[in-house]
Amino acid sequence: MVIFLSFMVVGSVAFETSIIELKRKGYEISVGEIRFSRLGEVSQPEASYGSLYFRDEVAFPDKSFCECIEKNNQDISKHCKALSPNSQPLFSNETQCGGTFVLGPSDAIIAIFAHIPAALYFSLQTNIDARFATTEENGVWYPQVAPGDAVNQLSGNISWNDTFAIISTADATTANDLTRTLAPVVPNIILEPLNFSAFRFWYGNDWRDELPDTIRTLLRFAVPLNNNTLPTQSFSLLIRIPPSTRNPDPLNVPALRPRIKTGNTTENQITNLSLLSDAVISALAKMNCYQVEPTITMTPGNIDDPMPLLQGDLAVNYTSVHYTTRDAYYASASTSPHAKVVPLNDILVAVGAASTALEKSTFDDLAISNENISCFLQLGRLDCTPTQTDRSSRGSAAIFLPQIQNETAFAVAWALRKEFCQPWVEAVPAACTVLNTSLFFPDSNVSALYRAYLNPISQVGASSLDMALPRLFSFRCN
Repeated sequence: MVIFLSFMVVGSVAFETSIIELKRKGYEISVGEIRFSRLGEVSQPEASYGSLYFRDEVAFPDKSFCECIEKNNQDISKHCKALSPNSQPLFSNETQCGGTFVLGPSDAIIAIFAHIPAALYFSLQTNIDARFATTEENGVWYPQVAPGDAVNQLSGNISWNDTFAIISTADATTANDLTRTLAPVVPNIILEPLNFSAFRFWYGNDWRDELPDTIRTLLRFAVPLNNNTLPTQSFSLLIRIPPSTRNPDPLNVPALRPRIKTGNTTENQITNLSLLSDAVISALAKMNCYQVEPTITMTPGNIDDPMPLLQGDLAVNYTSVHYTTRDAYYASASTSPHAKVVPLNDILVAVGAASTALEKSTFDDLAISNENISCFLQLGRLDCTPTQTDRSSRGSAAIFLPQIQNETAFAVAWALRKEFCQPWVEAVPAACTVLNTSLFFPDSNVSALYRAYLNPISQVGASSLDMALPRLFSFRCN
């Protein structure tokens, strides 16, 4: 245990004393780790995702459980048939069960961090990763959504220089025991209350009868461009107490934090977008570049209430978004597959409201992608990288470039020829990047994704009623 406590403010003796006290109360404790992906490996070029990892023998009921989840082995149980496409593991070199576990009704998981780098965005949320159907259509599907709000740097009041722990549990007695016992060791303890009625727990019997959820604690860590350090001083604990020891004591779970309207009105944003759109069209017309298909307004894709995704068996066909969070406002669009998008004489332009400058979010994301490449708008530069997996093509980016990040509306463009990124961008102003012709080829269908993280007042994503939807333009130059 000492190796895990070498970074902590207090000594390991105090921690060992806390562990002994918890064991005296009947808790079984397993030490695990927190693994983060390399920056950009999962989706965002200047961000990382992480999960909590424990040994299989303590994470799951038995070996057959993961074989059912991963291999759809119906020899084990009639429930081992996937009803929706198998989700991709968080890391490319692991199995579907990697970084997941099952929980009992009074169990808990704890993530402990010390002196992590200051982040543009940090969050932890407990997702229901895989769920068994219990109707005649037996099988497994993958909601991959948290029933409640994430803990983030605003809601958790996290100080980057302190040691802090996030306790995730659905049981009030467990929460009180852990908080009281760890208080002398960890200065800042944050509770992620799990909705007891939303999870399917394992009560210690044959999992084929109980059909417990597979759970993943997901972390997101978005770092500034000049600080590429990931949290390294961290570890996790899996706290179990046999269900036969006591009856569950469900926590009172607060209501989901509401998305709210703040500041600059949507009408003013739309006016600014229209003016900027007109300026883009006028500037490109002087270069003999004209629209080749109607303007596409991005479609919002927020999850305001995650519960319908978990109620009943396949109540909602939910396969389009990977690891969604209420911390973000989403908007997306795809260009027409019939419009011959991005041939050599094309320019693709996105125009939107900069929610960070309007104080509606902590930072903004924007990306375009096709099946071969993702282009990210980052702090200080635009960058395009080859797409390694389907998952990375759903990626996003970081805050806007210096020449536009203080504007209330932004215009960003992508072209296949250098001359099409000049000189109109100075007049708008806009940011433009030249795409790699071997990756963005003629006739490829291009998707665009915009996200705004963390309204500073509501501490979740912005409200759709508070945001003017970005617009996507396709131009062709003569």
